[in-house]
Amino acid sequence: MYREFDKEGMLAKFAELRDKYVLTYEPDFTVEDEVRYAKGPIWDGLDELYSRFLIPHIREQKYLFTKEHKSLPKNAVVEEYEKIYHDAEGKLHHTVYEMGAPGFLVSEFYDAKSHFNASFYVSEQLRIDYNVLRLTDGDLSPVWCQFEWCEYDEDGRLTAVESYRRNGAIQDGVIINAEYYEYEDGVLSHVYRFHEFDTQPLPGMLGLVRQMMPDRILNPECFEYDFSRDENGVTCNYTHYFRKSQTINRTELIPMDKALKLKEHGIPIL
Repeated sequence: MYREFDKEGMLAKFAELRDKYVLTYEPDFTVEDEVRYAKGPIWDGLDELYSRFLIPHIREQKYLFTKEHKSLPKNAVVEEYEKIYHDAEGKLHHTVYEMGAPGFLVSEFYDAKSHFNASFYVSEQLRIDYNVLRLTDGDLSPVWCQFEWCEYDEDGRLTAVESYRRNGAIQDGVIINAEYYEYEDGVLSHVYRFHEFDTQPLPGMLGLVRQMMPDRILNPECFEYDFSRDENGVTCNYTHYFRKSQTINRTELIPMDKALKLKEHGIPIL
């Protein structure tokens, strides 16, 4: 039986983290001691540079973040790259991804000429993402849209990654994704993954799915991953609790060369 998602507990945690850390944080866009460039990934559960979620890397069997460049590569498509800002100590501070001109109503209502997404790496535990309007008077108007929260054990190993995303610009709802990690002999042994818990899901879509499969496990979807190792690499046993009457199981081998590459980038499967 799959691990239950604690909806009430997670919503209470979201409210506490939001009120204590997110709403009180003031993003500083003036920190530009060093600027680099990197191509941002768009993957399931990994839509921001340097997200701490592990499963996307493991499922693709490669480290998904591209290297940073001191300048834009030759013939680079500018729109595909993020600017990465470091502080005077060389520490990652924030990233910026240009979005161009906002929609007509936004431009007229807010007197904005362009907008961008920005991610601030507040601490080892917290990243906050913003939608930012550039107003015609030169001011910036940031509104938080998502934050990622990480937790660690006493040995400094990652034990949880949770992302909380606003459900639209107006609604008070939230969409939660989460992964929880267990270790054995210092390496990753088990992962629980909860995908897309939404406090305000589209009723028509959910109703259609429920009509076709009344016992479908949704909101969130639930997954488990178990890992074992031998001389050939790392075996991943994947379980998708698809519906109450059907569990999907699959086994994949991550070859040793790919597992070693993941380990080099801090993915603790070896």
